[in-house]
Amino acid sequence: MSDIVKSKIRQLYQFLKEANQLRFRPVRLLSEQPKVVRLADMPNHPSMQLFRPVRTEDAEDVPDTLIRVRRPQLTRCPEPPASLQGWLLPNWDDPTKQALYAASQNATDDGGETMTIRFDDDPRRVADFRAWSEQRKAWVEPEMLARKAMSFFEVF
Repeated sequence: MSDIVKSKIRQLYQFLKEANQLRFRPVRLLSEQPKVVRLADMPNHPSMQLFRPVRTEDAEDVPDTLIRVRRPQLTRCPEPPASLQGWLLPNWDDPTKQALYAASQNATDDGGETMTIRFDDDPRRVADFRAWSEQRKAWVEPEMLARKAMSFFEVF
C-alpha cells in the first residue's frame, strides 16, 4: 500500500476517533456518572463477597474475581397461628413494620345480637401472639439484611 493511502487511512481513523470523542465525551469525574455503586454501601451478607488483592513480598496476587454479587434468598414471615387469623392488622409480614393486632372486633352471637370481642379476652390468643412475635422477631433481623442485599443486587 502506498504512503498516501496509509496517510489517508490514518487521517480517517483520527477523524473518526475525534468525532467519537465529541459525540461521547469521556466521563472523568465520578459525580458525572449517571449511576454509581459504592462498594462501601455493600451490605455484609453471604451473597455479597469482596475479594481484596493480597500483596506479597515478590508480587501482587490478584484473584480472578474481585467482587461477587448473587441474588440473596428472601424468606417469608412465619405464619401466625390459626387463633390470630383475622386479628392481625395489614403488613404483619413486612419486616420493616411492627406486627400489630386489632384490640377488638364486632361479631354477632347466635341470637343475632352484636357483641364486641376484645383481643385480651382469650388468654390463649394472647400467648399465641407473644410466641409468634418471638418467632417473627428472630426472622426480622436476617430478613432485613437479605432485603438490603437484594436492593444492592438489583442496582447491579
